[in-house]
Amino acid sequence: MAAAALMIDYVLVAAVGISAGVGALISAVPSLQPYTLVLCVGILAIITLVNLRGVRETALAFLLPTYLFVGSLLSAILAGAFKTILTGGHPTPIVAPPPAALPTVSSASVWMLLLFFSNGCTAMTGVEAVNNGVPAFREPAVRNAQRTHTAIIAILIAMLAGVAILVRAYGISATEPGLPGYQSVLSMLVAAVAGRVWFYYVTIGSVLFVLALSANTGFADFPRLCKGLAQNGFLPQWFEFRGQRLVHSHGVVFLAALTGILLVVFRGVTDRLIPLFAIGAFLAFTLSQAGMVAHWKRVGGKGAARSMIVNALGAVRTATTLIVELVAKFASGAWVSAFLIAGLVAIMTWVRRRRLRMDRLG
Repeated sequence: MAAAALMIDYVLVAAVGISAGVGALISAVPSLQPYTLVLCVGILAIITLVNLRGVRETALAFLLPTYLFVGSLLSAILAGAFKTILTGGHPTPIVAPPPAALPTVSSASVWMLLLFFSNGCTAMTGVEAVNNGVPAFREPAVRNAQRTHTAIIAILIAMLAGVAILVRAYGISATEPGLPGYQSVLSMLVAAVAGRVWFYYVTIGSVLFVLALSANTGFADFPRLCKGLAQNGFLPQWFEFRGQRLVHSHGVVFLAALTGILLVVFRGVTDRLIPLFAIGAFLAFTLSQAGMVAHWKRVGGKGAARSMIVNALGAVRTATTLIVELVAKFASGAWVSAFLIAGLVAIMTWVRRRRLRMDRLG
């Protein structure tokens, strides 16, 4: 079940990253909206080809857009914060955002607070890719992975806090994806802070590249997961083999095919994919945290009790998030993830039994 949840998570990391990147592009060039799906499939094809070339080429291709994204977006946040402070918290946007829809006022029930918490937790999905990809780091692999994880969390905190504060200061509210006039929040924010000048297009271009190429975390880890499952008899043996460029090409192609199907079915609209995304991610989180509780109980030693408490709290919180997401968004797409995970568990169980039977006969 953990493996099936991770497989669905990686597929949706790729699909959501690509669709969100195309959403950023459409915000800057609204005339491209009718070609949303074509752009999504084209970007998927490019990422697939880059990954089939090998890990080193992939890392070099994604290095510059990542630094450009972090630098330009943090610069926009700092500039907006500076203007906000100078104007006493009421900056004047250079490009005014679309008027906000009238808010629907309701009481803050416990269910509503849990739903908001679950929606916000979706922003944290993806950071686990560092943990899953520790073997890909240079030695000392664990130390380098820890430093990378720390840097990612620090950047994420700065960006989330900065965007949240400036969105309120500039009076920006979300628009409906997939409809005419759609603008991403980042597009409206950068335009309000800097205007639609060269800096705007550089920033949105970097957002496009990084969101689209964030799909590469799925392409990096999905083939390794398939290899491990194949080695343990839960997937066909050819998932273990490397291609001509020492890449697990079968896993890459399999991931690309599944991602393409989801993009076509949901027409490349990010909001339609998010309910699917959260289920697989938080199921994997819950199982991994519960597994760590069992690990510390079995191993024991100094600090084991404290570690058990930390992991148990993590398991309870991620399980709560999973249940809320599943109940609240079941009809809007979460059922698809539940169906796919159950189907993958059944397929892997069947493959395992078949391979064991063949081993006994052979």
